[in-house]
Amino acid sequence: MADIKKRDPNGQHAELHELGLPGQSPPTYFQLNSFTSYFQLIVNTYGCPRYQEVNPGLFTIIMFPFLFGVMFGDVMHGGALFIFALYLLRNHESMRGVKHPLEPFLPLRFLLGLMGFFALFAGFIYNDFGSIPLNIFGSCFNKVEGSKWTEREEGCVYPIGLDPMWYVADNELNFFNSLKMKMAVIIGVIQMSFGIILKAVNAVHFKQPLDFIFEFIP
Repeated sequence: MADIKKRDPNGQHAELHELGLPGQSPPTYFQLNSFTSYFQLIVNTYGCPRYQEVNPGLFTIIMFPFLFGVMFGDVMHGGALFIFALYLLRNHESMRGVKHPLEPFLPLRFLLGLMGFFALFAGFIYNDFGSIPLNIFGSCFNKVEGSKWTEREEGCVYPIGLDPMWYVADNELNFFNSLKMKMAVIIGVIQMSFGIILKAVNAVHFKQPLDFIFEFIP
């Protein structure tokens, strides 16, 4: 490069500069596709993982739609969202590039599909169809003749979700609030604990004993 400048000092020549400072880690790159791109975008919204860190985007593929389903659990609304996503998945090739009104939703088809599936699943667990219980398997409670109270059949276990009789009980609101609050706390603690475990894995990989001892262990 110096010899070229001596021959033509007024000319413009290309110069190579090494990017980054000494000791600085390379930029993070993830090879994404149409299925994983929007899940990675959700993670990057909160912070892009460093080079060689565990990528939470892989776990977000299931955890994000599942937590959405826990919050939005309803057979009717979840089923409608799931059917809409299936329609996009089936017809995405014919919609693309023809100015179809649903074309903006095509990149979200996998995300919407998983969100709708888990919302539908949680809806069956809650036994909730537009705030109306589904009496598919009957009930484990029988009304006592001449009284509004009910008695439970001995040894009866409701197959899936909540017994529809809870929706007409006097303590309906207290029961459902208690159930969903406990479930939210349990799932929240599990999710946060999983994040702390990922922190420990990163600390071991990067050989950072201070992070492991003073962040993961406490």
